[in-house]
Amino acid sequence: MKPLYIEATETQIRDRKHRYTHPVTGEVYGGSDYDNPKKLAEIGAVPLRDQAPAKGKVAEGWDIVKESDGFVRKPLKEVTPPEPEPLPYGELRRKEYPTIGDQLDAIWKHLNYRRMLGEEMIQEADDMLGDILSVKRKFPKPEEK
Repeated sequence: MKPLYIEATETQIRDRKHRYTHPVTGEVYGGSDYDNPKKLAEIGAVPLRDQAPAKGKVAEGWDIVKESDGFVRKPLKEVTPPEPEPLPYGELRRKEYPTIGDQLDAIWKHLNYRRMLGEEMIQEADDMLGDILSVKRKFPKPEEK
């Protein structure tokens, strides 16, 4: 019986490079070798097909089964993957909040409104608001048409 060659790595399986590794010698064949049936016969390679688990399921272990047209890797057991852990409330909130820039803009606009009404602010806040208003004067918002 010809030795079975299995695909070398999961990365190569995803990339569809069809590389085969001899289970005893560890030799890897693939690339142009895979496209040459004569070369595959010379090295005794038997392609291995994958049978994917049913939709919405994952494999829990694999078995290699000989079928009339070659070997097939089938799931030993198909299970429903576990539900992902729910996100903590803080992360859920963070995704829904307006951006930090929008939040700060609203706060500074409110502080400017209160300043215009004659209310006093602590010096650091008054200085910061002055800096912000200076930048806004330097780079005015374009007029909407």
